[in-house]
Amino acid sequence: MDLGSPIKGLERYGIIDCTLSVMAEKHHRLWNSPPISIRELDGETIQAPGMSDAFKPLFDIIKKENLDIKIEISPHYYQVYYKVRDTGILGLNRYFPPENGTPHSNCDVLLTDAPPLCASVITCEKSSGIPNLNAFITPFVNNLKDHYKDEPFARAKLD
Repeated sequence: MDLGSPIKGLERYGIIDCTLSVMAEKHHRLWNSPPISIRELDGETIQAPGMSDAFKPLFDIIKKENLDIKIEISPHYYQVYYKVRDTGILGLNRYFPPENGTPHSNCDVLLTDAPPLCASVITCEKSSGIPNLNAFITPFVNNLKDHYKDEPFARAKLD
């Protein structure tokens, strides 16, 4: 994962650009809600999975907008899922479209103005003098993109 922002001296080769959503259980007010803005989460408690640095751009927006959103961190995604299911709070998630009308105990509600979660290969800038860097990186990145192309969170974003 990376924060999706440029870093001086480094080159990014994007692999996945995931749309962010909140996971809601069926008794929550946002169950089957249309897409919402981050501001509509004011007053909510939200679980974030593990690598919370990946959510830093979202946390920065919450702080800048002075929103009253309580963030709790769980070490693993499955813990977020169970807390959402068992306590009725919200969880941060990559957006997964609903599948073929199968009933679920939770759903993903798109966050329209949230920054994406990004996965990239990060290397030194091309001008750093490493010979044939692109000869290695380009096939490597293309292989990763090919591997993830059928994942539901990547379908709409990859070329």
